[in-house]
Amino acid sequence: MSNSVRSAMVLTMLLLICGEGAVGEDGGLASFWPKDSPPKQWDLIAVSAKSTPNPQILMSVANQNISENKFVLWFFNKQGQKPGDRQGESYRVCENPKRAWLYLDSYVDVNNQGSAVHPVEVDRALLITEGEDPIDLLADGEHRVCGETGQPYLIWSPTARIYRMKVWGHLVENVKWRWFWDAEVTSGETIENDCLAPVERRPAVKVQEAYWSNFTAPAGQWSLGSGEIDPATGWPTGRSVAFGRTVWHGAGRIPYFMTGGADSIPTWCVNRIVPTTDGVGFRKAE
Repeated sequence: MSNSVRSAMVLTMLLLICGEGAVGEDGGLASFWPKDSPPKQWDLIAVSAKSTPNPQILMSVANQNISENKFVLWFFNKQGQKPGDRQGESYRVCENPKRAWLYLDSYVDVNNQGSAVHPVEVDRALLITEGEDPIDLLADGEHRVCGETGQPYLIWSPTARIYRMKVWGHLVENVKWRWFWDAEVTSGETIENDCLAPVERRPAVKVQEAYWSNFTAPAGQWSLGSGEIDPATGWPTGRSVAFGRTVWHGAGRIPYFMTGGADSIPTWCVNRIVPTTDGVGFRKAE
């Protein structure tokens, strides 16, 4: 069987699994993010290790449903994490008269000492679409429709082929803990993953991003990419931003299907997808 035939069969299976008439037919994220989706775990390895027996797991991801419109992505088996440790990101879908949003509500840390939830709050959020004036989501009231807290993360539906988000915010627990996220989002992409057997080509949403925070360094630092810093405040201005990472969220509701650097060449790839009972089964890295 040729690779093209296999790819067509895989795409057909994805359509059936997702219950979609066509993958991302409205430009939305329903085919790519696991809202109200059966829990599963997927492991990422280095692309360079794809031919290695039992390659090292660099990161595992699992989805856990909280309610119909709320879910958590758990990240574990990462370098520096102890066995049983995990980090989570809590998401919800907010229906808005103008568009539906995927909101990032909080970060969650779990370790042997217990758990901590860190809700986020936005100070400024810009939606930028080519050929149009930037939309200040706080000034025009669109963000407030979805609540006082949480971050407008990605447009759920309908979305433009390409758009950009620039978001400044802080942790609700203390306004001094600040962050900035800048991302360009491209729909209608296709990504080939030859870490899976057979090789899979999946529709994908590509996100190129930069991220700054002062969570671990009081003066602040870029953990992804770089950009201009305002000397008066020490915070990013949002200008001269260079992206530091690319993420492909894959059809079949597999966010972080592949990741790479600023050059958009994949360096990490999913090599295993398995169902779990509750989204937090956590197969340990081998």
